[in-house]
Amino acid sequence: MKKSIESLWKSLRPSYKVSVRNLAGSDFVSVPTYRNGTYINISILNSISKTKTNSASHSKDPKWKGQYSLDGYLLASDLLTFSICDRKKDVCIGYGSILVSEIVNKHLSTVSIDLLKMNIDKDEPILNSKYGKLTFDAHVCKSRDKPFEDKPLEASLYTFVFDVMEVKNIHPLRNNTASPFVKLMLNKSLNDQKQKTSTKFGNLNPVYDRRFIFSYDIKKRQDLKVKLIDKELKHNKRSELGSLKIPLSKCEVGKVVDEWAALSEKYSEMKLHYRYQLIKAEEEPFPFSKTGDEELHKKKANDTGIRLHMNLVEAEDLPVYEEFMPDAFCTFYIKGREKETLLTSKIISNSNNPEWRQEFDIISYDPSTDILVINMYDKGGDEDGDDLLMDPVELPFTKFEIGKTFVYLEKMMLEGEKVGRLKIVFNAFEHKIAQFVKKEDKKDDVHCEFNWGPFSSTLSTDFTGYTNGNSLSSLSSDEELMKYHDHGTREDKIKPEYVEDMKITLLGIGEVMVDSADATVSVTIQRYGRMRPKGEEVNIDIVTYSEPKEIEFKNIKKGNVIKCNVWQNKPDGNHRMLGGVALKVKNIEFDDEKQQMFNLCSPAQLGVGITDNPKGGFGIIAFVISHQIKYLE
Repeated sequence: MKKSIESLWKSLRPSYKVSVRNLAGSDFVSVPTYRNGTYINISILNSISKTKTNSASHSKDPKWKGQYSLDGYLLASDLLTFSICDRKKDVCIGYGSILVSEIVNKHLSTVSIDLLKMNIDKDEPILNSKYGKLTFDAHVCKSRDKPFEDKPLEASLYTFVFDVMEVKNIHPLRNNTASPFVKLMLNKSLNDQKQKTSTKFGNLNPVYDRRFIFSYDIKKRQDLKVKLIDKELKHNKRSELGSLKIPLSKCEVGKVVDEWAALSEKYSEMKLHYRYQLIKAEEEPFPFSKTGDEELHKKKANDTGIRLHMNLVEAEDLPVYEEFMPDAFCTFYIKGREKETLLTSKIISNSNNPEWRQEFDIISYDPSTDILVINMYDKGGDEDGDDLLMDPVELPFTKFEIGKTFVYLEKMMLEGEKVGRLKIVFNAFEHKIAQFVKKEDKKDDVHCEFNWGPFSSTLSTDFTGYTNGNSLSSLSSDEELMKYHDHGTREDKIKPEYVEDMKITLLGIGEVMVDSADATVSVTIQRYGRMRPKGEEVNIDIVTYSEPKEIEFKNIKKGNVIKCNVWQNKPDGNHRMLGGVALKVKNIEFDDEKQQMFNLCSPAQLGVGITDNPKGGFGIIAFVISHQIKYLE
């Protein structure tokens, strides 16, 4: 345990008690084969509050008897962790966690968390892995109260919202340039709250436009530390360019602060533009807006991405283990977007000099920050999966110039030793970043009854035979939509009181990428209220879909959300989400004569609550959205 963390919890007194019981696992992917094979270590991360359950019987759905209580210190940031352990080997094989504040804020009595597999050698969870689920009863109360008997704890929790906007006049450390990122850390927190922006390669005046959320506990004793760091890929070196500290004790609850601050006494012209607000946890923060430089954003709107054409040629002198030749394959993805950009080569079996001569395309929508990651594996070379044949290679997209060829012919390294040579030929092409969502002024207040009639669509519905880089469909024009409307007018004084029924009509999708020729695409549409699905999910198979599909929702509320997800489906039953949108009813523009297009968000963006993707990159989806309303007389 770090000395700073250790000194922190020693200076604190318990402020609450968290208790769990009826712990039950489900769908564990692996369990010890001997009797009473697993137990759980339960703890508050980085604190002395720890306990251990009894052992559970050998089962993929084990149960642990008993009730377990822990003292808590910092309610807002304390992280309750569960480590599923092999009793005989005394090692952790599954891991899960939940913030105690989430149990309190959501008034949870029964909790279910996803468990990750553990990398036993590194003693750390494997990201994006699945070990199973853990369900339990939970109760948070005052330190002297009785668990599951006395009243659950009620507390006023606060959130610190911090927007990193831009940095001006960075002093370069080398070659008259820098590759900076901003690192944020909330001090005096048992749960290590650290976050950072993306890296802006070769940029002395970077614009970040990022929002970060922190939970805080002790206003008088906590600070936000902000550091500007230069990242040098070649030597994997990090150098601090400047820093500042914001004491939370000086923050007034609810007040929005918008400031420029110097990051260095030596280079006073190097300044960070930021905004922040301290609010109650249940309140909405101030609306996020990007850097107010109009010319900069005009430039951004017309920015071009890069379509990178890659020819994976060959590798030489790969390592041979115990006289077994490797079955080599390579993967490519953009760092931070592995799920949606992952490309995998074919396997060249039983050769330490494999020749692929296989071509791929990958698209970067932010070449100034995107990094291409290349890995090579030996298929099935290890009981737990595939063996790495080389250390990952990271190439920033700033290396690739549009219209020029770049040949990568370098020695491969594995744990510091040379293990062979890899050849890849890159060609970069311009890829225009489309701006799909445009709001037009309405000249007349027209109220329309929508009638599809014999709609003749130009939408592409043949989704077979496409690979990465291919657009799946085109969208119909406004003129075709206008043909099937009967127009009526209403008086200007009549205003909508509330939405009653809603109709959403799917027109088509475009710019969606699939990763194999046998893949098909489908769209699911589901209504949600208070984070729970309402009614049945509508599933539309795009292959068999030949005309606009209408879905009606009765008694819609302004607090409802319509979630539309696009899926890739394969004959082997392997389904993968390609992207989606979450439309809040209160924000929807109801206009039954207008084709509305939305940029799809990636699965990763949707997973963290992002519902707006102005840059695009994951496809578009088009609707006509109409409603029936009551009018005030």
